[in-house]
Amino acid sequence: MYEKTQSMSWAFIIIALILFSPIGAFLLYRKIKEDRCAAINNGNIVIAVSYIPLVFFAAYLALTVTDGFFFLVPAVLAGAGGLWVNSMGRRMKETGTGYKQYINLIVNQGQTSIDDIAAAMGRSNHLAVQDLQTMIQQGFFRDAELDTEKRKIVLVRAMPSFTPAEQTEEILTCKGCGANHRLFLPSVDCEYCGSSLAQE
Repeated sequence: MYEKTQSMSWAFIIIALILFSPIGAFLLYRKIKEDRCAAINNGNIVIAVSYIPLVFFAAYLALTVTDGFFFLVPAVLAGAGGLWVNSMGRRMKETGTGYKQYINLIVNQGQTSIDDIAAAMGRSNHLAVQDLQTMIQQGFFRDAELDTEKRKIVLVRAMPSFTPAEQTEEILTCKGCGANHRLFLPSVDCEYCGSSLAQE
């Protein structure tokens, strides 16, 4: 079963990117790997953050021209880090949009046929299967499996166990991935992306 882990704050990662781009880029990579919600929702943030080391790249490059090659190494590191983070952000944005579409088709619309899902996504069956396998491995579809013979995805939804006095059935839409939940409150996190379901 997927367990939510406490990931690093965006502020800490941004500071790391400012002070030393390679470390910041590594911390950003770790956050995206550990936090499903961050991975599908923060592509634009990552793209914006990527401009921080690129600004430092420009500054170091200017210093290299005026003060010698002492600043060349930090300029290269900042530039490479900024470009890598920018590329990661663009991939995150594209992947996040696709993952939300898969979640909407499967969870909200109840679509289980791999062929129909692939057609709705505009993907080949092979690529749709790869996407779904990746989402299952990353914990988006907890306890799900692909039935290759029947060409369908099988979802197992585990309902939390509360006493009748504690149960209040309610429909909530996750603000992170858009999945609709028929659940028993109190409930904490979306089972698909890990976002908090607490009502504000």
